[in-house]
Amino acid sequence: MRCKAGGHNVRDTNVHRRTITADLIRAYKHCCMVKNNCNDEVEINEEVQVCTSCWIIICREQRNPTAVVYDEARDNMFFYNIPKINRNECFICSKANPLYMIPFSCRVDFFIKTGLFLPRETKCCRDHTTRNEKGFLIDVHFLQIEHENGIALMSPAETRAWFEALRTSSGTVEKSSTQNRILSMNDDDFRQVIVFVATSLLLIIIGPQAHPRPDCLSHVNELSKRLHLTEDNQVNAVLIVDGTYIYIPKSGNFTVLKRSYSTHKGRHLLKMNMFVFPDGRIFDVQGPYLSDGKNNDAATLKHDLKRDITGIKNWLVPGDVMVVDRGYRDAVGYLGELGFSTFIPFCAPANMKQIPTVESNKSRITTKTRWIVEARNGHVSQIFKYFGRSIHAASVPFVGDYFRICCAIINAYYPTIEISLRSQEQGNRLLEIRDNSNTLQEYLVSKDLLNPLIRRVWREMNDEELEGFPRMDVQELQDLVLSVFQIKLASSYTASQDYIFQVFREEATLLRVKMWSRHSASKWYMVFIKYIPNENGQNGIRGWYCTCKGGARTAGMCSHCCAILWYLCYARYEPVIPGPSNRVLEIALDAAGRYGNVQVVEDGDNEEPGADEHEAQQ
Repeated sequence: MRCKAGGHNVRDTNVHRRTITADLIRAYKHCCMVKNNCNDEVEINEEVQVCTSCWIIICREQRNPTAVVYDEARDNMFFYNIPKINRNECFICSKANPLYMIPFSCRVDFFIKTGLFLPRETKCCRDHTTRNEKGFLIDVHFLQIEHENGIALMSPAETRAWFEALRTSSGTVEKSSTQNRILSMNDDDFRQVIVFVATSLLLIIIGPQAHPRPDCLSHVNELSKRLHLTEDNQVNAVLIVDGTYIYIPKSGNFTVLKRSYSTHKGRHLLKMNMFVFPDGRIFDVQGPYLSDGKNNDAATLKHDLKRDITGIKNWLVPGDVMVVDRGYRDAVGYLGELGFSTFIPFCAPANMKQIPTVESNKSRITTKTRWIVEARNGHVSQIFKYFGRSIHAASVPFVGDYFRICCAIINAYYPTIEISLRSQEQGNRLLEIRDNSNTLQEYLVSKDLLNPLIRRVWREMNDEELEGFPRMDVQELQDLVLSVFQIKLASSYTASQDYIFQVFREEATLLRVKMWSRHSASKWYMVFIKYIPNENGQNGIRGWYCTCKGGARTAGMCSHCCAILWYLCYARYEPVIPGPSNRVLEIALDAAGRYGNVQVVEDGDNEEPGADEHEAQQ
């Protein structure tokens, strides 16, 4: 008798024959197709008999079916006879010889050569491994893979399902591992890619080599040309310089621990110097630097120009303009020696209580364009969340390359910053009034009205007297203030204090308001406003002055003056005065009972302080 499954002769006795039952029909079909190496359907009935050996194989096939890949496009099946992997045996010869755990790099090489993925627990004996300069490799010649018609193709739906299963089955540790197992790259390979990108590809996107001088002049917008360049040097470049921070964890090296701590930020960090064009194009990035007192902004800028690794010093020519903040004041002399023009806000001496009007106006011209570099610094941490938090300790040695690559990506794929027409008009207005003096300040000094001890000449105003104060919308306020930042702070100033308006007895169109500082609870300023009654618009405001550090300027105004005008000209006419969120004051307790309807319990007295008592506590 011939066995139906194996095709070989068996004894014609019941001892050596087994009948296929209904639950083994599917396994019998599968086993016949595998052994006969065919794709044809097998005809069976309930009287089919096989030998004992084939019956055992069919039972095993029912428990552990052979892997089958089905191609719907070609409507056939492919069978791969892959050895079963056992952690106690060699996955090729199934012998328990002295075994080695296959390293990750070896499994990657095996996958590239054969297309087969080996699990982490796979082991191999020494007979099937070779060694080269990169490490252990598996000799694939020992592995015999039987297949038919090549590799099977999967439909897009099946491919999507497999990748979705891979994503969900990958644990959190594998996804966040610094070895980048998801990319099938170890640390050394990943580092080689980073070094190649940082040393080769970045040269065509960022740095002096990527910005020829004839092309870079297109990155100097009209506003910067009007504010910083004269008619004689219209072909010079304008660079805005500022430092940004990369937060790092504490180090076990005490020297690094001390030199990486910033007293300004109160954290451990590294500093990067950014050189940005007025349209937001990143010209170059230098660093990283330590953040102690020896590595302030001025010291790092001078160090960048002296060592000149990227060639930035040779790229610059005399007459080029650098816009910096007050942190670079010690480098202004060095920049002047190199022939560069420097725009920096006025640095007041320690004993100067208020910046003069002209110097304050010039400082406002500098800050009108310097915000571009601040915006780009913010874009790096907003686009790449990696820099929005503390960097992992293992990545600190490479953080400079990472930061430069991110800046290059912004240059390559993100648009430049466009200056609006309204902002250009405000810049023209700044140039027109930068030399104007503050006539209201001169009038107050002549009348000795800045003396806080003289109080009898002032009286409180009632609501009816404020009815004739000029009215303006937000756009008109922006044109008067020549800024947006102060208007954004106005609602917070208004919500934090109660305004008490006083009017000069000799002149009913001059009022003053006492405002508390938002930084110190013991410091306050006096704001003076002169206006024309019933004259709406900008022409209705004749002058403003504040006793704060920058309150004397006429090119725009300080935040205190802006808050008063915002309330009187706009906010008090709104149905609801916009303001900041008050949720923290509603849920947080205050032992002093200073905010909101907070109940204070003292010595059994459960009475809640009234509104009058609350105002007195303020």
